[in-house]
Amino acid sequence: QDEGQVLFKLADDKQFFNELRTWLKTNKFIRLNDDGTQSDISRILADRGRENQERKKRLRARVEEMLLDAESYALGQHLQLSSSSPSTKLDEACRYLLENTYTKLSYLQVYQQDAWRELNAVLTVDDMAQLGLSLDGGQTNPKALQEVEQY
Repeated sequence: QDEGQVLFKLADDKQFFNELRTWLKTNKFIRLNDDGTQSDISRILADRGRENQERKKRLRARVEEMLLDAESYALGQHLQLSSSSPSTKLDEACRYLLENTYTKLSYLQVYQQDAWRELNAVLTVDDMAQLGLSLDGGQTNPKALQEVEQY
């Protein structure tokens, strides 16, 4: 129930977690023991590494399935997300969290299309006058200004 978090309740899949544990152990073993000095051992470890890569692909596919089937919660509410891909489902959950945490976010109007460029310009300029920004605020975000003034 912590604020600012989305919770995905994954199914209890013992086979998945056993496979994950095996992948982690194998990956660590290969990393620690492959010094390349003995060709026979290096060949065996390379074979195990290839098997582990296949294991990783299976794990990734299973995590995606589990995320699609997972129940999701945010701000104490059960979310009804109807996405067909895990990344879209995560995006929907984050969007819900943002929109319901920052209810007045829509007051802000974005005029700059390239936000990274604007941020970089603001951070690297020596004087605000050089940047050509007016600090009086104007009426660029009237709802936001009104809300701040009323606060």
